[in-house]
Amino acid sequence: MILGTSAYKNGIRATVFQPKVDAGIGCLLGATPMPKLVRNAYLDTPATQRIADRAHALRASTGALSGHALGETPEQHAPTFDLLADILAVVPLSETKVWNETIVDRLAELRPNIYGLWARLEGGAKTAQLTTARKPYGIKTMQVWGTPEGGGKGATASVSPETTSPPHSPSVTEARRRNPADRLWT
Repeated sequence: MILGTSAYKNGIRATVFQPKVDAGIGCLLGATPMPKLVRNAYLDTPATQRIADRAHALRASTGALSGHALGETPEQHAPTFDLLADILAVVPLSETKVWNETIVDRLAELRPNIYGLWARLEGGAKTAQLTTARKPYGIKTMQVWGTPEGGGKGATASVSPETTSPPHSPSVTEARRRNPADRLWT
């Protein structure tokens, strides 16, 4: 397990324990001036489930349950947004190559409370926010040498499939017609 910073250097080693032999033994740090080896109760999954079920029943009988324990769904307090829809809102179909820096600035104008912090970052940190946020969607960037409109140092751009795909690739063009978000990848 995690013992903390410099634990190994200070002679506290989790590697001395053997999984089958030493189950339930651990290092107790911070309770005493020196670390101590302690044994805790070993509970397997069925025993743990019985304890949790009993605790739930006791709390239910006293009316002490709330929230998730009662099956309630918490209210959503954070603003919701759709990154791809927002990108499509700020990048017209007529643009085949768009600097990440430009997209971030446009997103900040569209939703300052969500993307405003991105736009205030400097240099590569500004564009890295957008690049990282798009990774789960499979939207990639490519190196493009030049200078964005604002004169920054951004060296990545979102590009359309037609720009980087071979001309004999009708499936990419067809995918763009079906899903406009596909036009922002390399």
